[in-house]
Amino acid sequence: MTLVTDAVVADLLPWARQLGREPKASRASNHREETFIPFYGPEPFDSAEATYVWTGVGSPGFFRITVKGHARKFSSGFKIVRDPHWVGGLAFDVTGWTGPLAEPPATTPYTVSDTFHGSFHPEVVVIGSNKREVVRVKEIPFTSEEEVHKALGSA
Repeated sequence: MTLVTDAVVADLLPWARQLGREPKASRASNHREETFIPFYGPEPFDSAEATYVWTGVGSPGFFRITVKGHARKFSSGFKIVRDPHWVGGLAFDVTGWTGPLAEPPATTPYTVSDTFHGSFHPEVVVIGSNKREVVRVKEIPFTSEEEVHKALGSA
């Protein structure tokens, strides 16, 4: 069992109620105890796309990374984070919060995108809990905001 403060329990109470697991008050203190605390870490992914937008001569462009996958049910807060320890190119970690863990294990689909400034690389590496994938980067020129939104599929 894990001891947590009342503030943490209040944040997690909606998830616990969905699972039918109300936290129990501890007799030893004013804390509550239960094992439904979520944890932060790598998430599995199914596919990844990378696009580089050229913004002009002499200025760095930006990458748009999009990842789709299926994570354990009750996962949230998905992020793509540039891996500062990767040597020899660019790598991005797919992360998120998972928990409470439901039984039997079930998954829920997710999509997450983010942008990162930097110089062009023809390939990037996307790292999840289930695999590392080398992704070929598509290139698009910056002609207008409307054209970039259309090319990235966000218009």
